[in-house]
Amino acid sequence: MTKWEYKVLKEGLGLKGFSPDKVEEELNLWGEEGWELVTIERQQSSLLAVLKRPVGGTPRRREPKDRWF
Repeated sequence: MTKWEYKVLKEGLGLKGFSPDKVEEELNLWGEEGWELVTIERQQSSLLAVLKRPVGGTPRRREPKDRWF
């Protein structure tokens, strides 16, 4: 049976909103580490993304960011 680990990313949109190109770029970086996007949704003034990967997946190769896009 596959065991999963999850990551929840939340980003405030602020007055300028967000850039779809930046979101795509950041999600591609997480994808390189084995993370798969499960869902993404807008919640009032923020975006919430849930990612998953199999436990024991690709080790982290970059430092976590305060902002994910």
